[in-house]
Amino acid sequence: MNEYERDSNEDRVTIKDKLSYWPTGGGLLVFRIREEFDPNFDNEFIVDRQLVGVAEVEDKKVVQDILKIYGYDPEIIDDLPVYPYDGPE
Repeated sequence: MNEYERDSNEDRVTIKDKLSYWPTGGGLLVFRIREEFDPNFDNEFIVDRQLVGVAEVEDKKVVQDILKIYGYDPEIIDDLPVYPYDGPE
């Protein structure tokens, strides 16, 4: 379990930040997520998610619509960095 780092404040083990690519139908939203492993449930849970970019945008309007659904200003698409994408995680 060396991919986990012990959290000194709790009995949980946390995974440091990692990128997660979420499909929109017009491209991918790129989030930096923090997952926490809870030994009581023997499972990982996303405890924080931050939008950091986009990848493989083919239909800007669809991506903007999804951004709006998630509560983001759709116009930020022009300011978000574009990340490379090599296929499923």
